[in-house]
Amino acid sequence: MKFYRLADYHPNQKTTARAINTHIRRPPKKGEWYLSGAIPAAYKAPNDLSTEYLIAEIVDTEVIRRIKD
Repeated sequence: MKFYRLADYHPNQKTTARAINTHIRRPPKKGEWYLSGAIPAAYKAPNDLSTEYLIAEIVDTEVIRRIKD
């Protein structure tokens, strides 16, 4: 599973919120998150868009660090 950064504001953006691809391609509705860009990032639709994009879902992730012995 690949995680994408959030390009628009989200309350948990500076902590652990990331976006995942839902594999649904359609025009996003107002307030939905979609993936776009040469380096894909998640954007929140400001209104109903007419162009098709990959719809994204916001998920909360947990950072796990491996400590060398």
